[in-house]
Amino acid sequence: MLLLVIFVSGFLSALLMNDTVAVVGTPLMIYLGKRHRIDPKVLLLALAFGVTIGSVTSPIGNPQNLLIALATHMKDPFLVFAKYLFVPTVLNLLLTYIILRLFYKKSFQNEIIKHSNDIEMDGGLTRVSRISLFLLLILVAVRIIGAFFGQEILRLSYISIIAALPIVLLSDKRLKILRTMDWATIVFFVSMFVTMRAVWNCGFFQKYVSFINFSRIPQILLTSVGVSQFISNVPFVVLFLIFLKVRMTPFFVPLQQVAP
Repeated sequence: MLLLVIFVSGFLSALLMNDTVAVVGTPLMIYLGKRHRIDPKVLLLALAFGVTIGSVTSPIGNPQNLLIALATHMKDPFLVFAKYLFVPTVLNLLLTYIILRLFYKKSFQNEIIKHSNDIEMDGGLTRVSRISLFLLLILVAVRIIGAFFGQEILRLSYISIIAALPIVLLSDKRLKILRTMDWATIVFFVSMFVTMRAVWNCGFFQKYVSFINFSRIPQILLTSVGVSQFISNVPFVVLFLIFLKVRMTPFFVPLQQVAP
């Protein structure tokens, strides 16, 4: 079960974005923990690591990847991300399983888990959701195939919009779905981008990072790890991308070469 949680959540986050999988998966992990007398903490940690690590391998896996893909105008972002990050992602997911087994030995017992689905499902909404998911997979495949022929058939933003249309147009619960969306989080992200632009315009960010040599990858890694702990990863990427564009460091030049 732990392997399934880690790898399935990782795979889904690469397609549906990690925030989405975390929101949906959290109550499910708590339910599975209570149902099978497993410490929910182990399953929640597996989910947290799974969505965080798994999202790395796709340009739509998390907001920061999407920002990087859009800002650098990558012609084939799915292939570029997979080429460099697929193998490290799989290795880190396996490492996550090993670490959780070492730290939570008591949660692992030689018992076969027999699970039966007793959750009531909305048949109509389930069918429409399957259509959306199937449409998402097709659109991602079309985007990847187009990249092989040097064509940008679909923008990344169009993929998400088109995939969501069946739920909005075909479901009889569309109004309820729209009302129950996490609007607070959406407003938070919008406000965050406005705030980061203000931080950049006032020169606060540039003042404290101008002395760092961003031509070296180790310094980029250390700076991103450290600063993102204080202002969160997405705001840091927003600021960092603007900084790289202005400074035109050697690190940013190779990324521009993939632009059409």
